[in-house]
Amino acid sequence: ASGVQSVSRDLHNLTLLRSAAGTLAVRNAAQSTLARIYALSGAQVMAVSLPEGDSSHDLSSLAPGVYVLRTATEAVKFVR
Repeated sequence: ASGVQSVSRDLHNLTLLRSAAGTLAVRNAAQSTLARIYALSGAQVMAVSLPEGDSSHDLSSLAPGVYVLRTATEAVKFVR
């Protein structure tokens, strides 16, 4: 035995939905949480509160590009 126990966790609580230009729509199936948005360089560029259910977030201050939305349990890549 390796001494490492198997861990099972549902990491599909977030769904990014299509939205208008400059906004990000998120469906959060878990409890409310804080999400941080990172540029591919690794720099944090924004933090948003994700309530349980659907929410929309203004990303117009971000330059077009690829970003990562990260919570305590998930990371999702998206294009702005």
